[in-house]
Amino acid sequence: MHASTKNIPRLLATSFLAIFIFSASLTVLDAQGIQYTPLSPLPGTTVGTCDPSDPNYVKDPKCKVKPTDYIPKIFYLAIGIAGVLAVARIVIGGIEYLSTDAVFKKEEGKKTITNAIWGLVLAIGAFALLNTISSGTLQFDLSKIKAQRPPVAKPSAVTTGICIGTTSGSQVPCQCTNCVSLRRLGFRVKNNDQVERGLSDKLTNLDTDLQTLGIPYWITEAWPPTVPHLSDCHRNGTCVDINFVYISSPTAQQIKSVLRAALGNGFQGAYEVKTDADKQALVRAGVSAGYIWVTGAVPHFHIY
Repeated sequence: MHASTKNIPRLLATSFLAIFIFSASLTVLDAQGIQYTPLSPLPGTTVGTCDPSDPNYVKDPKCKVKPTDYIPKIFYLAIGIAGVLAVARIVIGGIEYLSTDAVFKKEEGKKTITNAIWGLVLAIGAFALLNTISSGTLQFDLSKIKAQRPPVAKPSAVTTGICIGTTSGSQVPCQCTNCVSLRRLGFRVKNNDQVERGLSDKLTNLDTDLQTLGIPYWITEAWPPTVPHLSDCHRNGTCVDINFVYISSPTAQQIKSVLRAALGNGFQGAYEVKTDADKQALVRAGVSAGYIWVTGAVPHFHIY
């Protein structure tokens, strides 16, 4: 196969892709109602007095054209020019072939004719292909194509269940109003991930502040709870527990930074520790005693 014929599928694909991209761009321009005064108007694309033979056409403020009308005409004009040039090259190749007895000259003439025919086929084929697949594409009106928007998950009004109570092994009825998934919102969560929607909005702001501070963390407890809690907020999705990630021995400054960020976003917060000795150590390091709770649990933050 001749090298020029090998490129034909690639040229067809490139032409289709280029026209499709242009059509998508023009749909946006058409939606915005963009018009301009053309320097070289084409028949059938303008409004107002835009006849180049009229010496006053440039001064007519009504002489306007829309890209969505103008560029398709350029496409059709290019098809016509390609056809004329192809016929001209075929004639030239025929003259070369008939006017010489030299073998290599005849081969050049045949090559000229072949290339011209392939060029004509390419131009007509691109038009026919696009018009067959979707005539609307050549009309640059992709706005008629209807896209199906994926359904948006809406929180249920009330989610009910059975939760762990205040002691190990106990079970109590519980519910979360307008619960949303923290994982779907991009949070890193250890266990269950449901919280009340209002809480999730505030947690999003807190997350932004903690990322700005460079504090790695994750949410260790949401709704429904996985361990006993004294606070009822764990059984209605209005509080969470969070803890540091990759920080086994947090400093007093890091603990204070998280508490300040929580308070700044409208939360109440506390740092839970196992023993009173742990609490006193943090107090001596500068953490306010009112924000440290001795609960016997693994150290973590309670945000509510």
